[in-house]
Amino acid sequence: MDEIVFQFFNNTLANPYLDIIFVFLTSKGYLIFLPFIIYLYFLMRDKRAFFASMVVFTIAICLNDWISTEIKGIFERLRPCLVHQFRDVIGCSSSYSMPSNHSSNAFTASTILFFLSKRARLFIKAMVFTVAFLIGLSRVYLGVHYPTDVIAGALIGILVATASIYGFNKLTHHFRQRPFETVLFFSTIAFSLFRIYYIRHGGLDLSPDEAHYWEWSRRPDWSYYSKGPLVAWLIGLSTYLLGNTVLAIRILSVIFHALSSLLLYNLTKQIAHLTLKNGHPDDAKRCGLIAFFSLQIVPLFSVYGIVFTIDTLLLFFWTASLFAFYKATYNNGDYRYWFLLGLLIGFGLLAKYTMVFFIVCAFIYLLIANRTILLKPQPYFALILSLFIFSPVIYWNWSNDWVSLRHTAGHANIEEGFKISLSSFFEFIGSQIGVLTPILFIMLVMAFVKLKDRPFIFSFSMPVLCFFVLKSLQGKVQANWAMPGYISALIGLSIHWYKGLTVSKRESRILLSTFLIALLINLVGLYPHFFHIPVKFDPSHRLRGWSNLAGDVDKIRQGLLKRDEPLIIFSDSYQVASEMAFYLKDNPKTYSINLTGRRMNQYDLWQNPMDELERLRNQYGKINGIFVGSTRLDYSSEFAHRCDRIEKKMLDLSHKNRVINSHFLLICYNLTSLPHRRAVSY
Repeated sequence: MDEIVFQFFNNTLANPYLDIIFVFLTSKGYLIFLPFIIYLYFLMRDKRAFFASMVVFTIAICLNDWISTEIKGIFERLRPCLVHQFRDVIGCSSSYSMPSNHSSNAFTASTILFFLSKRARLFIKAMVFTVAFLIGLSRVYLGVHYPTDVIAGALIGILVATASIYGFNKLTHHFRQRPFETVLFFSTIAFSLFRIYYIRHGGLDLSPDEAHYWEWSRRPDWSYYSKGPLVAWLIGLSTYLLGNTVLAIRILSVIFHALSSLLLYNLTKQIAHLTLKNGHPDDAKRCGLIAFFSLQIVPLFSVYGIVFTIDTLLLFFWTASLFAFYKATYNNGDYRYWFLLGLLIGFGLLAKYTMVFFIVCAFIYLLIANRTILLKPQPYFALILSLFIFSPVIYWNWSNDWVSLRHTAGHANIEEGFKISLSSFFEFIGSQIGVLTPILFIMLVMAFVKLKDRPFIFSFSMPVLCFFVLKSLQGKVQANWAMPGYISALIGLSIHWYKGLTVSKRESRILLSTFLIALLINLVGLYPHFFHIPVKFDPSHRLRGWSNLAGDVDKIRQGLLKRDEPLIIFSDSYQVASEMAFYLKDNPKTYSINLTGRRMNQYDLWQNPMDELERLRNQYGKINGIFVGSTRLDYSSEFAHRCDRIEKKMLDLSHKNRVINSHFLLICYNLTSLPHRRAVSY
């Protein structure tokens, strides 16, 4: 029946006049809703209610479009234009067919406009649904959807619209009773849903570090070459439950970032309540919201709501430890909070060694503001507990020649000794202005000057920031290394700037402009192709194109596997090897060989690729190899005497028709040995 009705509309009714009408409806049909929206504007007396309704209108359509796209991936129904002969008017999309997003979005819009226009005439209400019906019908007429796709889309659109209106009414009711908690709840859900949507459909592949941590998770251990084991343990758990997908890994970043924001809100609220003693009870909540939104949209922090790295975990455990430490020091030595603090610091150390700064900052604070606690056993109990949790890393390093300590020393350029590097100093300061936004950077400096009598905020900010400023005089410091020092600084910023908001509107305009600039920077980073940002200025270019590159490699790999000959995949880079392991079909084991005497990495601590090659040769007699280089440099001379025959290719790492990088690829037939030099540094 579906096919008969489809053929009737696509072929039997076809004529040039209907072509014009239905092409307009399918491509520009949304414009017909504009007169209804204008009519609604004059119909509704409360203009604030109108604009609130338009926000719900927009959110509902975005949410519906996402839900419909996800449902398409579940049904995986091919479009009729891919299955049957059809009359081609607008071409045929390669995406799935069930349900029709056009139909779903149109019925979402018409349902919301129907509910909002209670005082409108019945004729106008009927016209709204007629437009939605015609838009859905245009998809069948043009041959890109079956009739049941349109019906399913209409039902989904009506359900999503009804649920959105119901949710908005509930939120409005709760907002009247508890406004700040409602804003906090809605904002957390909204930010989290957008991040999940972007992870699914934003085109951002796993970063090399994320792919490498995933590789770690496939080989569980007490610790790893450069970092503690917590990130690998968590990825191992999430991929065990959800499969080896990008969402399975990055859903952790959404969860931990949301928890970090909520904890910062609560901590800021409690500190502000003591600081703003003569203010209104709601003033502390307003300060908390400023801190909450700062963590959500300032680029330095917001990236860790999408990308799951050790910094996502550090952000959470540092914020949670701040909260536990504050409660422990202000609750007369309650052992429950000290026990919680020891747990959080211990797991923070398992995530990233920078967490050790928290212990230093806590000692400085107690030394300055509360020395009597240093005479009690509670802080030492928390310290011993944290070291006990961290002990697997110590044991693993003892068993592996203290390789993590050697790596950290090498990463910090300790072997180079003390030297002055003004270029790295100014580069670090510039990077901080960039990741914080210029206005926020100035606001933080001003807040520090005005809040110098707040030892809690200062003790957990200045030691970290001063250390990395001084370190930048000696060598390169990455922009994110000083991130923990800004967490408590946001608390001071929120309190100081809110006090200014109560006095002058100028501060409110400055704060609003800061948030808008931060949002714009986030949008540029998330959608660089939309803003036509050149690749070299695109901050996210290292996270794009890996799946496309792996797809090209996989075509070559599948062609070789059809010969029933074993295959080994390797690279001169742990980043490329990890990306290939994740994105290639069936997630094969990959290897990183040392062609240039590079520094050591985790692959060097695992099975030697030459041993694996020898094992496969003994088992199968003949083995082929695919080498994916980290650059476009031709390394064929390294393999010329190790293969019977060599094929060379150059593959582009591309995204949205933009070439990000090129990689040299070499196919080695009957590979006999691998070039592998000893690592010269850590």
